[in-house]
Amino acid sequence: PPPPAGPATLTTLRMLEGMTYVEVVLWIGARLAEGLAHAHERGVLHRDLKPAN
Repeated sequence: PPPPAGPATLTTLRMLEGMTYVEVVLWIGARLAEGLAHAHERGVLHRDLKPAN
């Protein structure tokens, strides 16, 4: 299930959802990949993707 809306820390997500640290990181990575795929399907390319942005 998705975590609650709004800012949250990995610790908060783990406590609320009963997820391990690795599960939370994988969940976040999957959401990022879905967002990038969605943008790419619509012709939007991000040519400087990095954690800072």
